Amino acid sequence: MESEEKKIAKVLKEIGFSHLLQYFIDEEFTLESFRLLTLDIVKEFLPKAGPRVLFWSRYTRYFQNEQRKTKSIPSVPPAATAFESDSDKDSDDPLSDPLSDANIEFTFELPTSTQIVKEEPRVLDEELFENLLESATLIPTPQTTPSTSLNLRKSTPSTSTKNSSTVCTVAQYAGSKSVKEHLNTAQGALLRNKYKKHQTFDDRDRGLLARMIVYKEYESLGITPAQKFKLTNERLKFLAEEIAQVFPNENPDTYYFPYNSATRAKCTGKLWHCYNAFKRQLRMSRVDTVIPESNEDESPAAHSILANSSNSEDILEAWKQTLNFRRQFLNNPDNTVEDYFKKYPILESPESYQLLLDDFNTLYPRAGNKFLEKWPDVNRKLVNIARFKLNKTEVAKIEKGTPEELQGFLFLPYLLPNSYLPRNNEGKRVRLCRSEIEQFLILFIQDGYDVPSVLRRENDKYKKQCIPIRPRLVFVGKSYLKITRAFVEVNMALYKMEDPLTAIDAYVKIALALNEQYACGANPIWTFIQQYIFDIKSERDSVYTSVNVLLSEIILPKFD
Repeated sequence: MESEEKKIAKVLKEIGFSHLLQYFIDEEFTLESFRLLTLDIVKEFLPKAGPRVLFWSRYTRYFQNEQRKTKSIPSVPPAATAFESDSDKDSDDPLSDPLSDANIEFTFELPTSTQIVKEEPRVLDEELFENLLESATLIPTPQTTPSTSLNLRKSTPSTSTKNSSTVCTVAQYAGSKSVKEHLNTAQGALLRNKYKKHQTFDDRDRGLLARMIVYKEYESLGITPAQKFKLTNERLKFLAEEIAQVFPNENPDTYYFPYNSATRAKCTGKLWHCYNAFKRQLRMSRVDTVIPESNEDESPAAHSILANSSNSEDILEAWKQTLNFRRQFLNNPDNTVEDYFKKYPILESPESYQLLLDDFNTLYPRAGNKFLEKWPDVNRKLVNIARFKLNKTEVAKIEKGTPEELQGFLFLPYLLPNSYLPRNNEGKRVRLCRSEIEQFLILFIQDGYDVPSVLRRENDKYKKQCIPIRPRLVFVGKSYLKITRAFVEVNMALYKMEDPLTAIDAYVKIALALNEQYACGANPIWTFIQQYIFDIKSERDSVYTSVNVLLSEIILPKFD
């Protein structure tokens, strides 16, 4: 392991980033994994764009230069023929280093003539390289042969399989987009220009092309992450054939080679591996929800119990029985939370928030205790980030006037400052200052007797300004150091919590159980808490650049 560290240290020293060595040691990088860095991983330890661009440019140039200095393609022995394979003859290929990009996929492409053409490894020009890597993760095709051998293929011209019964026609995919249509993007134009210049692709280009096509296929289907994304074998073969039509020197087998029942060879190819990698990413991003099968959801008896019974056990059982029916009601865009409370007036009871928490625990069974378990660690990291990014006056103000367990939460308006109100009647969005974000995040009331009147006054103000009224976090006390009560308010129903942290935890759970948006003006903050702490991502989530930046910063070792 020591020699591995020395090799990584040598590379980092040459590219001027020796101070990052400890990160790679802590993350247990080997030289092999170090050479497989992607831009997404670099963003984790270099969140700022300037150093990241400099690191990535020097890192890629270093290994490109290393390849040019130490690697050359061996000539094919005279005895080799176009039909000689790896299994027929051993190769003394000096490119035996498993870390070599050449071993990811290194193929002799044979044109229609019998002459063997050597494919020299090319280096992407920096503009193309940076633009493509910014939007794509490279997925190399796994080797099906030993890394020391050369893969000699007899190229099959794209036109030779057009009449095969296994090749799909455009008519079979009516409504689907073609490869040419998928290439109508900035990245597509760059790839086409490079192919026009060199009349071939290198392995990196092929990976980028395959990933872009898979993503465009997903995009063109118009499905959500919660729905199943499926590309049939026929569709993948069709796309591979189309690639060969658009780029004539490309072999369709490079992009998709189906399962062979005779040899039991598995499916392989760029499209196949990108497709499977993309499906894994979708599975990771799906909301981890479980909705049980219907159990008398619309039973009059269950609804009657909810309306009339005072037995808490009977009410809870009836509440569980009506879950599917109630979810359908909440998912209907014509229904509001106010309508929901009118339909189920039991929710106006101060203790009925337990029913909403039961819904949350049923829908998100793995997220129930995550906030209280993870918050101490998250709180410490947020404070460290604030100390690093904010001026000392702002940090001192929060640290002196806030209990330690709440400091990270109150730093979030500083760390996620870009919040807007929805568009007003004039179609304009209103950007909020930090103090306004704090007011939307927490409604702080000094006297508990004033809570109902303050809530009514706030609701009236929202209605006049056409601001949606959503669940609110309410703290009561003379200051943050002397909070006496904490509530979650929904539709003028006040749910009293044990302490401020329990209220923050319950706020997210109740909003998700009601399928309701978070308070206007504080949505980025609650989205960060939902995605990072609760580990829940949903279709309703808005995308905020500031949230993505904070998500990348909080995992850096220096903020532990």
